[in-house]
Amino acid sequence: VTWADFYWDVCSTTLLSCKPDLADKYPRLLALRE
Repeated sequence: VTWADFYWDVCSTTLLSCKPDLADKYPRLLALRE
């Protein structure tokens, strides 16, 4: 696990918990994780 993976994990989890519609508004952000 790199720092980038950890960073994405924390940020995506935090953002998604605060804004459940994040995936609908910014699908590219989630696609970047793939």
